Amino acid sequence: MKQPFRIRWRWGLIGLTLLVFWVLVGLMPAPASAQVESRLSQLEFQLRQVRSQVSQIEARLSQPSLARPAAPRPATPTGEIPADPSLGEQFDNLATLTIELRQQIRTLEERVTQLEQQRSR
Repeated sequence: MKQPFRIRWRWGLIGLTLLVFWVLVGLMPAPASAQVESRLSQLEFQLRQVRSQVSQIEARLSQPSLARPAAPRPATPTGEIPADPSLGEQFDNLATLTIELRQQIRTLEERVTQLEQQRSR
């Protein structure tokens, strides 16, 4: 049984309208993309800060010790002044801090990579 021309025309118009709507919705940027871009910018900024801090620490380590006045050390409850940590202890502390900073940098770089991949999709 054939449908009258007007009914087919209406269904065609409805289909065309839905198709145009679907295309327009597909072309609109997702609201989350602005949030992703904002977060990506924040992470890039944080990564630059961490890299700057690492560079500063590396620069300090590479320079010979300059004569700096020592900060006064607080006395213990018994009135004793605590002994300075040995050079080995200072090196261990610095090595631990450097490792932690590098781990934070790797984590931030992974997050930036993930966000860039999401952004490019």
